[in-house]
Amino acid sequence: MLTIAGDTNGDFAVNVTGFITVAGGKTLNMATTASYTLTVTATAGSLTDLAEVTVTVAADCSGSAGVLSSSIIAMAAMLMINIVY
Repeated sequence: MLTIAGDTNGDFAVNVTGFITVAGGKTLNMATTASYTLTVTATAGSLTDLAEVTVTVAADCSGSAGVLSSSIIAMAAMLMINIVY
């Protein structure tokens, strides 16, 4: 199971594969919040691991979401590997 902490407004969502997205109905605004520091926690039974992720909001995010998503998925996979092994 993956959870996100540090997201006080519920701006982000994470699915079971570790893919972090902007939550439905939410819009990020660089003028009000230029970056977010999130703590992603992976839990498997009694084992837990976590990582800190910084999301920087760009003035124009087009084209960069795939790179960010891939990086977060890789980080989540590493969390799960750390828990399992």
